[in-house]
Amino acid sequence: MMSYPGNQLNCAMKLAIALIMLVGIAPLASAAPASRPSDQGPALTDLQNVERHPLDVQAGHVSVIIWIGVDCPISNAYAPEINRLCKQYEGKATFYLIHDDTDITVDVARKHTKDFGFTCPVLIDKHHVFSKLLDAGVTPECAVIAPGGKMVYRGRISDLYYGLGQRRFKATTHELADAMDDVLAGRDVKVTRTKVVGCTIDQS
Repeated sequence: MMSYPGNQLNCAMKLAIALIMLVGIAPLASAAPASRPSDQGPALTDLQNVERHPLDVQAGHVSVIIWIGVDCPISNAYAPEINRLCKQYEGKATFYLIHDDTDITVDVARKHTKDFGFTCPVLIDKHHVFSKLLDAGVTPECAVIAPGGKMVYRGRISDLYYGLGQRRFKATTHELADAMDDVLAGRDVKVTRTKVVGCTIDQS
């Protein structure tokens, strides 16, 4: 049996205790899951230079993306309905209006926003990130995003337009609102796709 002088004995005992504690703690540390930031999806900057993540939707909430065009008469005609929905679903839904036109400037988008009284975030997507990701091809097409970033509806806001230049006096169906109501109530969305009448989004 080896013998140690007093100071060496104390050092040896401290080293042994430290090794025992390290061995005991190591398995617990390795078992803990790594902390990773949640995937917020693609981001765009709005006209106030705030970064937005339209696909990052929390529980009990819903996200709505609507593609709009400065020169699209059908898109512009829906402005009052868009503003009404933004107000009606305030605190429950976040609306994002996206310009996909590659030639649009921030100044033009700001003037358009002011002219039509939009109060929700307005984004410019010159690289068509969201229209390609969500397969949107017409303004004013819209998409409803449920918690977790899943698209549960894509299509028209309502059936106000049934053809180019063909408009009803009053919409008879409101698919966007219905989809939002289904998500917020925890139900499956009944109608997940509808045909949109409007202006083609040029993704070239």
